[in-house]
Amino acid sequence: MDSMKTIPTLVSAVLLSALLYFTTNLTAQPFSASDPLGIRVDDVAAMNAMPEQVNLRRGWLDVTKPPFNAVHAPLHALDADKQANDEIAAMDRRTYAGMMTAMDRNIGQVLDAIAAAGLEKNAIVAFLSDNGGPAPDAEEHSRTAASNGPLRGYKFDVWEGGIRTPMVMKWPGHIPAGKRFAGLTSSMDLGATFLAAAGLSEPAGKPLDGVNLLPFLNSEKTGDPHDALFWECRWFPKPDCAARSGTWKIVQRETGPGGPDPAKWRLFDLSKDIGEQNDLAMQYPEQVRELDKAFHNWRSQMADPIPAPKQRKATNQ
Repeated sequence: MDSMKTIPTLVSAVLLSALLYFTTNLTAQPFSASDPLGIRVDDVAAMNAMPEQVNLRRGWLDVTKPPFNAVHAPLHALDADKQANDEIAAMDRRTYAGMMTAMDRNIGQVLDAIAAAGLEKNAIVAFLSDNGGPAPDAEEHSRTAASNGPLRGYKFDVWEGGIRTPMVMKWPGHIPAGKRFAGLTSSMDLGATFLAAAGLSEPAGKPLDGVNLLPFLNSEKTGDPHDALFWECRWFPKPDCAARSGTWKIVQRETGPGGPDPAKWRLFDLSKDIGEQNDLAMQYPEQVRELDKAFHNWRSQMADPIPAPKQRKATNQ
């Protein structure tokens, strides 16, 4: 698959960056601008035709050949983009920054093309990452020079460094420019948000996990869109689990076959400890019990996933 097509212009959604890397063959092979299955992170010939790739066709927005999947391993950037970041001494970080420069430039081309097609006021653009940066010792196909500081953990973790990422949304006339929102949200909310923006209802009998964010973004509603969010990472045979409600969060790594042990949760107050360093489980046992109950209630509604084949590397986290 190398294209995204047929998005209604009533509410057109363009998901950029990390979401688009799934549209190319994700293998650690040398970059080749002429190879349509290669890793695409820089300006390739197709980018020169970007305005021609965003077209209004019979009421549909057609975005073809997403041009990049940055920022992702393997690291490679144009010499000019690395030179633009030459104040960075470490070469891997400089290359990483060069990839960011290329991504930023090409996102601008996508947005310019949408505006040139007269679709800007009818298009929601959502920019987000699917996870935090990988660990320094991650497998080669994932290893970058990213930093999640001051957050703890990395990609594949349920620590904040693995699950907390920025999200930017743009919809002129509907989402106020420059507004900051810190409520508890998830990428799952995009589906519900796009449906609501298009005036569509949830599929009958198939409730969504996501919440429509528009009332929160335009200040019709305040507070957190979610009372709680839950995570169970089964990338490894013994899942890591977490739950968050408000600023309270519980974490339990390498859980057993029966799921998390109620006595082994660690508790953190993210409003005072964003780095998840101070375990408060002994001081606030009632918070632990409430979140544990909520986690198991959520888990009872989920289907059993396929067991993960990966073996975890030794870690002190």
